[in-house]
Amino acid sequence: MELINKVVLGRLKGVMPKLEESAKKKTIEREELERLASECGDNKLLILIAGYLGLRWAELIALTPEDFDFKNKTIQITKTMSEVNGHFELVTTKSGHSRSVPILEFFQVDLMEKVMAVPSGKPVFHSAKGDYLRSSNFAKRVFIPALQRAGLAKITFHDLRHTAISHQIQGGADIVSVSKVAGHSNPYTTLKVYAHELDRSQENIREAINKSVALSASNRYATDPSSKSA
Repeated sequence: MELINKVVLGRLKGVMPKLEESAKKKTIEREELERLASECGDNKLLILIAGYLGLRWAELIALTPEDFDFKNKTIQITKTMSEVNGHFELVTTKSGHSRSVPILEFFQVDLMEKVMAVPSGKPVFHSAKGDYLRSSNFAKRVFIPALQRAGLAKITFHDLRHTAISHQIQGGADIVSVSKVAGHSNPYTTLKVYAHELDRSQENIREAINKSVALSASNRYATDPSSKSA
């Protein structure tokens, strides 16, 4: 095996970007997310998609029926809706690239029913009049009251994105995959913003390995004739 020159590695230290951890983001537990979603009534799916997949508000309100592929169980994120001075305008995604995110099985049926009820080209998540949702109105009329009814501390809608990404990392998903679903320009961005979650994911991995080893040892003990008492 050829060894890498340690001197070369030393030189690379100045080339590699230094990871400066961002401040820890506000998140909520999955049970709290489910409770919040239930309190949002007709907007339950909007909350679940934000809290489990991490879509941005501007990406969610820009979704139309054409963006959903239920055969392949994916949502295509190709555009965002910008709201400036009360006017809406379709623009590109924050990264400038489109991406695909998975449709989760536990809300697939409900989501399909909702999407099929919306005319082509119209927003899937819309106001009572069928118009684009305004973030300020949604926060005041739906989100904040739902937080209060659910007994949760004050968070912003964007904190649901932090919740989704944090839980994905804690669950053991690799950074590259998480970065792609989140729509970050590169994995470094994900590492920088959510570095604090890596420590927790290490604990999850350690616990999983310990449980696996313990289960394996237990199975060996149960099947080993020499271990049986006389």
